[in-house]
Amino acid sequence: MRGVAVVTVGVLMLAAVSRPARADSTTTCEVDSWGDVVCTTTSSSSPAYGNVGRSTVGGVAGLTILAGLVASLFYSRSDSTNVAADHELALGIMVGVELLPNPLVMYRDGDAPDPALKAQWQHKVTVIAEAWGGVVRDASAAPAPIGGGRVTFGRGRLGLDVGGETAATPSRDSLVSAHLLLRAPPRSRAVIALGIGAARVAFGGQVRTGVDVTVPHTYIITHDDTTGAADVVIVSRPGLFFGNKGTDVHFDLGLIVPVASRVAVEVGGGVFSFDHQISARGALGLAIGL
Repeated sequence: MRGVAVVTVGVLMLAAVSRPARADSTTTCEVDSWGDVVCTTTSSSSPAYGNVGRSTVGGVAGLTILAGLVASLFYSRSDSTNVAADHELALGIMVGVELLPNPLVMYRDGDAPDPALKAQWQHKVTVIAEAWGGVVRDASAAPAPIGGGRVTFGRGRLGLDVGGETAATPSRDSLVSAHLLLRAPPRSRAVIALGIGAARVAFGGQVRTGVDVTVPHTYIITHDDTTGAADVVIVSRPGLFFGNKGTDVHFDLGLIVPVASRVAVEVGGGVFSFDHQISARGALGLAIGL
Protein backbone atom coordinates (compact mmCIF):
# COMPACT_ATOMS: atom_id res chain seq x y z
CA MET A 1 0.00 0.00 0.00
CA ARG A 2 2.88 2.40 0.68
CA GLY A 3 4.18 1.91 -2.84
CA VAL A 4 0.72 2.39 -4.32
CA ALA A 5 0.37 5.70 -2.46
CA VAL A 6 3.72 6.95 -3.81
CA VAL A 7 2.79 5.87 -7.36
CA THR A 8 -0.49 7.77 -7.02
CA VAL A 9 1.42 10.95 -6.12
CA GLY A 10 3.59 10.52 -9.21
CA VAL A 11 0.56 10.01 -11.46
CA LEU A 12 -1.07 13.17 -10.07
CA MET A 13 2.14 15.07 -10.81
CA LEU A 14 2.06 13.80 -14.38
CA ALA A 15 -1.53 15.03 -14.70
CA ALA A 16 -0.42 18.47 -13.55
CA VAL A 17 2.23 18.53 -16.28
CA SER A 18 -0.49 19.05 -18.90
CA ARG A 19 -0.52 22.79 -18.11
CA PRO A 20 0.93 24.43 -21.25
CA ALA A 21 3.95 26.67 -21.45
CA ARG A 22 3.83 30.01 -23.26
CA ALA A 23 5.88 29.82 -26.46
CA ASP A 24 6.80 32.49 -29.03
CA SER A 25 8.62 31.88 -32.29
CA THR A 26 9.68 33.95 -35.28
CA THR A 27 10.55 32.43 -38.67
CA THR A 28 12.58 34.30 -41.30
CA CYS A 29 13.02 32.84 -44.81
CA GLU A 30 15.45 33.97 -47.52
CA VAL A 31 16.35 32.75 -51.01
CA ASP A 32 20.06 31.93 -51.36
CA SER A 33 22.21 32.25 -54.48
CA TRP A 34 21.21 28.75 -55.60
CA GLY A 35 17.53 29.52 -55.50
CA ASP A 36 16.88 27.43 -52.38
CA VAL A 37 14.68 28.71 -49.60
CA VAL A 38 16.56 28.88 -46.29
CA CYS A 39 14.47 29.47 -43.16
CA THR A 40 15.62 30.37 -39.66
CA THR A 41 13.38 30.06 -36.61
CA THR A 42 13.99 31.83 -33.31
CA SER A 43 11.96 30.38 -30.45
CA SER A 44 11.48 31.29 -26.82
CA SER A 45 9.18 29.90 -24.18
CA SER A 46 8.13 30.66 -20.65
CA PRO A 47 8.02 27.78 -18.15
CA ALA A 48 4.56 26.57 -17.20
CA TYR A 49 5.44 26.62 -13.50
CA GLY A 50 7.40 29.82 -12.98
CA ASN A 51 11.06 28.79 -13.06
CA VAL A 52 10.22 25.06 -13.33
CA GLY A 53 9.39 23.64 -16.77
CA ARG A 54 7.24 20.65 -17.71
CA SER A 55 10.29 18.48 -18.37
CA THR A 56 11.47 19.00 -14.78
CA VAL A 57 8.04 18.26 -13.34
CA GLY A 58 7.74 15.19 -15.58
CA GLY A 59 11.16 13.95 -14.52
CA VAL A 60 10.35 14.33 -10.83
CA ALA A 61 7.02 12.58 -11.45
CA GLY A 62 8.80 9.70 -13.16
CA LEU A 63 11.27 9.32 -10.28
CA THR A 64 8.36 9.41 -7.83
CA ILE A 65 6.58 6.63 -9.69
CA LEU A 66 9.76 4.53 -9.80
CA ALA A 67 10.21 5.04 -6.05
CA GLY A 68 6.67 3.81 -5.51
CA LEU A 69 7.32 0.73 -7.64
CA VAL A 70 10.48 -0.07 -5.68
CA ALA A 71 8.55 0.32 -2.43
CA SER A 72 5.83 -1.99 -3.73
CA LEU A 73 8.40 -4.66 -4.56
CA PHE A 74 10.22 -4.20 -1.24
CA TYR A 75 7.06 -4.73 0.79
CA SER A 76 5.73 -7.60 -1.35
CA ARG A 77 5.26 -11.03 0.22
CA SER A 78 8.17 -13.41 0.03
CA ASP A 79 6.57 -16.33 -1.87
CA SER A 80 7.74 -16.53 -5.49
CA THR A 81 4.29 -16.39 -7.10
CA ASN A 82 3.38 -13.05 -5.55
CA VAL A 83 6.86 -11.61 -6.12
CA ALA A 84 6.65 -12.55 -9.82
CA ALA A 85 3.21 -10.95 -10.04
CA ASP A 86 4.50 -7.79 -8.36
CA HIS A 87 7.43 -7.59 -10.76
CA GLU A 88 5.08 -7.95 -13.73
CA LEU A 89 2.80 -5.26 -12.28
CA ALA A 90 5.79 -2.95 -11.80
CA LEU A 91 6.94 -3.53 -15.38
CA GLY A 92 3.41 -2.94 -16.62
CA ILE A 93 3.14 0.40 -14.80
CA MET A 94 6.55 1.50 -16.10
CA VAL A 95 5.52 0.66 -19.67
CA GLY A 96 2.18 2.42 -19.15
CA VAL A 97 3.91 5.60 -18.01
CA GLU A 98 6.42 5.47 -20.87
CA LEU A 99 3.75 4.64 -23.49
CA LEU A 100 1.89 7.93 -23.20
CA PRO A 101 2.49 10.50 -20.43
CA ASN A 102 6.29 10.78 -20.50
CA PRO A 103 6.81 11.07 -24.29
CA LEU A 104 3.82 13.39 -24.63
CA VAL A 105 5.22 15.69 -21.94
CA MET A 106 8.58 15.86 -23.72
CA TYR A 107 6.94 16.26 -27.13
CA ARG A 108 4.68 19.12 -26.04
CA ASP A 109 7.51 20.82 -24.13
CA GLY A 110 9.80 20.92 -27.18
CA ASP A 111 9.96 23.82 -29.60
CA ALA A 112 9.09 23.27 -33.26
CA PRO A 113 12.08 22.20 -35.40
CA ASP A 114 13.71 24.23 -38.12
CA PRO A 115 11.31 24.46 -41.12
CA ALA A 116 13.97 22.94 -43.38
CA LEU A 117 14.18 19.82 -41.17
CA LYS A 118 10.39 19.55 -41.07
CA ALA A 119 10.26 19.79 -44.88
CA GLN A 120 12.86 17.01 -45.09
CA TRP A 121 10.75 14.85 -42.74
CA GLN A 122 7.68 15.46 -44.87
CA HIS A 123 9.12 14.93 -48.36
CA LYS A 124 12.20 12.69 -48.06
CA VAL A 125 12.13 8.92 -47.56
CA THR A 126 14.37 8.00 -44.63
CA VAL A 127 15.81 4.52 -44.07
CA ILE A 128 17.55 3.45 -40.85
CA ALA A 129 19.18 0.01 -40.62
CA GLU A 130 20.21 -1.38 -37.23
CA ALA A 131 22.16 -4.50 -36.27
CA TRP A 132 23.10 -5.65 -32.78
CA GLY A 133 24.48 -8.46 -30.69
CA GLY A 134 24.09 -9.12 -27.01
CA VAL A 135 22.94 -11.41 -24.24
CA VAL A 136 19.46 -12.40 -23.02
CA ARG A 137 18.45 -14.16 -19.83
CA ASP A 138 16.51 -17.20 -21.02
CA ALA A 139 13.62 -19.07 -19.35
CA SER A 140 16.06 -20.93 -17.07
CA ALA A 141 17.71 -17.62 -16.03
CA ALA A 142 20.88 -18.61 -17.91
CA PRO A 143 22.59 -16.11 -20.28
CA ALA A 144 22.26 -16.81 -24.01
CA PRO A 145 23.96 -14.88 -26.85
CA ILE A 146 21.59 -13.21 -29.32
CA GLY A 147 21.80 -11.27 -32.56
CA GLY A 148 19.22 -9.12 -34.29
CA GLY A 149 18.40 -6.23 -36.53
CA ARG A 150 15.70 -3.83 -37.66
CA VAL A 151 14.99 -1.67 -40.72
CA THR A 152 12.79 1.41 -40.38
CA PHE A 153 11.32 3.35 -43.30
CA GLY A 154 9.55 6.69 -42.98
CA ARG A 155 8.15 9.56 -44.99
CA GLY A 156 5.85 12.18 -43.56
CA ARG A 157 3.23 10.77 -41.23
CA LEU A 158 3.66 7.13 -42.31
CA GLY A 159 6.41 4.62 -41.67
CA LEU A 160 7.18 0.93 -41.42
CA ASP A 161 9.59 -1.13 -39.35
CA VAL A 162 10.53 -4.78 -39.71
CA GLY A 163 12.91 -6.56 -37.37
CA GLY A 164 13.77 -9.49 -35.18
CA GLU A 165 16.35 -11.24 -33.08
CA THR A 166 17.28 -14.79 -32.23
CA ALA A 167 19.48 -16.92 -30.02
CA ALA A 168 21.56 -19.77 -31.46
CA THR A 169 18.54 -22.00 -30.78
CA PRO A 170 15.45 -20.02 -31.92
CA SER A 171 13.09 -21.84 -29.55
CA ARG A 172 15.21 -20.61 -26.63
CA ASP A 173 14.60 -16.96 -27.55
CA SER A 174 13.51 -15.37 -30.83
CA LEU A 175 11.32 -12.54 -32.07
CA VAL A 176 9.99 -11.40 -35.45
CA SER A 177 7.82 -8.29 -35.72
CA ALA A 178 6.55 -5.66 -38.17
CA HIS A 179 4.71 -2.40 -37.45
CA LEU A 180 2.91 0.28 -39.41
CA LEU A 181 4.08 3.60 -37.93
CA LEU A 182 1.95 6.72 -37.55
CA ARG A 183 4.52 9.46 -37.07
CA ALA A 184 3.97 12.84 -35.44
CA PRO A 185 5.82 15.87 -36.87
CA PRO A 186 9.28 16.13 -35.27
CA ARG A 187 10.00 18.55 -32.44
CA SER A 188 13.32 19.98 -31.33
CA ARG A 189 13.53 17.72 -28.25
CA ALA A 190 11.38 14.69 -29.03
CA VAL A 191 10.19 12.51 -31.90
CA ILE A 192 7.23 10.19 -31.35
CA ALA A 193 5.24 7.61 -33.31
CA LEU A 194 2.56 4.98 -32.79
CA GLY A 195 3.29 1.50 -34.11
CA ILE A 196 0.63 -1.17 -34.69
CA GLY A 197 1.60 -4.55 -36.09
CA ALA A 198 2.12 -8.25 -35.55
CA ALA A 199 4.78 -10.28 -33.75
CA ARG A 200 5.87 -13.89 -33.23
CA VAL A 201 7.69 -14.56 -29.96
CA ALA A 202 9.43 -17.78 -28.91
CA PHE A 203 10.81 -18.16 -25.39
CA GLY A 204 11.69 -21.24 -23.37
CA GLY A 205 10.27 -23.59 -26.00
CA GLN A 206 6.88 -21.81 -26.08
CA VAL A 207 5.64 -19.80 -29.07
CA ARG A 208 3.17 -16.89 -29.04
CA THR A 209 1.75 -14.91 -31.98
CA GLY A 210 -0.40 -11.82 -31.79
CA VAL A 211 -0.82 -8.06 -32.14
CA ASP A 212 1.96 -5.76 -30.96
CA VAL A 213 1.35 -2.09 -30.10
CA THR A 214 4.34 0.14 -29.43
CA VAL A 215 5.15 3.85 -29.05
CA PRO A 216 8.73 4.29 -30.31
CA HIS A 217 10.04 7.72 -29.41
CA THR A 218 13.32 9.57 -29.26
CA TYR A 219 14.58 12.08 -26.68
CA ILE A 220 17.06 14.41 -28.41
CA ILE A 221 20.00 15.36 -26.17
CA THR A 222 22.13 17.34 -28.66
CA HIS A 223 21.82 18.63 -32.22
CA ASP A 224 24.37 18.71 -35.03
CA ASP A 225 26.03 22.14 -35.13
CA THR A 226 25.99 22.26 -38.94
CA THR A 227 22.66 20.74 -40.00
CA GLY A 228 20.61 21.13 -36.84
CA ALA A 229 19.57 17.47 -37.05
CA ALA A 230 19.37 15.19 -34.00
CA ASP A 231 22.81 14.07 -32.85
CA VAL A 232 23.05 12.19 -29.51
CA VAL A 233 19.67 10.68 -28.64
CA ILE A 234 17.94 8.29 -26.24
CA VAL A 235 15.53 5.87 -27.92
CA SER A 236 12.66 4.27 -26.01
CA ARG A 237 10.37 1.49 -27.30
CA PRO A 238 7.66 0.52 -24.78
CA GLY A 239 4.89 -1.77 -25.94
CA LEU A 240 2.09 -4.23 -25.29
CA PHE A 241 1.89 -7.66 -26.92
CA PHE A 242 -1.61 -9.16 -27.18
CA GLY A 243 -0.86 -12.84 -27.81
CA ASN A 244 -2.96 -15.96 -28.21
CA LYS A 245 -2.35 -16.85 -24.53
CA GLY A 246 -2.62 -13.42 -22.90
CA THR A 247 -1.01 -9.97 -22.74
CA ASP A 248 2.68 -9.28 -22.20
CA VAL A 249 4.69 -6.06 -21.92
CA HIS A 250 8.13 -5.05 -23.17
CA PHE A 251 10.36 -2.02 -22.72
CA ASP A 252 13.62 -1.28 -24.57
CA LEU A 253 15.90 1.71 -24.00
CA GLY A 254 19.04 2.68 -25.90
CA LEU A 255 21.62 5.47 -26.22
CA ILE A 256 22.70 6.34 -29.78
CA VAL A 257 25.95 8.25 -30.34
CA PRO A 258 27.17 9.16 -33.87
CA VAL A 259 30.70 8.07 -34.75
CA ALA A 260 30.81 9.02 -38.45
CA SER A 261 28.59 10.48 -41.14
CA ARG A 262 25.31 8.48 -41.10
CA VAL A 263 26.81 5.88 -38.71
CA ALA A 264 26.13 5.64 -34.97
CA VAL A 265 26.84 3.26 -32.09
CA GLU A 266 23.86 2.08 -30.06
CA VAL A 267 24.07 0.60 -26.56
CA GLY A 268 21.05 -0.43 -24.53
CA GLY A 269 18.85 -3.17 -23.23
CA GLY A 270 15.35 -4.04 -22.25
CA VAL A 271 13.00 -6.02 -20.06
CA PHE A 272 10.00 -8.07 -21.14
CA SER A 273 7.42 -10.47 -19.78
CA PHE A 274 6.42 -13.87 -21.13
CA ASP A 275 3.69 -15.88 -19.41
CA HIS A 276 4.17 -13.88 -16.17
CA GLN A 277 7.94 -14.44 -16.23
CA ILE A 278 10.18 -11.36 -16.38
CA SER A 279 13.43 -11.45 -18.34
CA ALA A 280 16.01 -8.96 -19.62
CA ARG A 281 18.48 -8.41 -22.42
CA GLY A 282 21.46 -6.16 -23.17
CA ALA A 283 22.98 -5.34 -26.55
CA LEU A 284 25.54 -3.30 -28.47
CA GLY A 285 25.05 -2.41 -32.13
CA LEU A 286 25.36 -0.08 -35.09
CA ALA A 287 22.75 2.15 -36.73
CA ILE A 288 23.17 3.37 -40.31
CA GLY A 289 21.07 6.07 -41.94
CA LEU A 290 20.59 5.62 -45.69
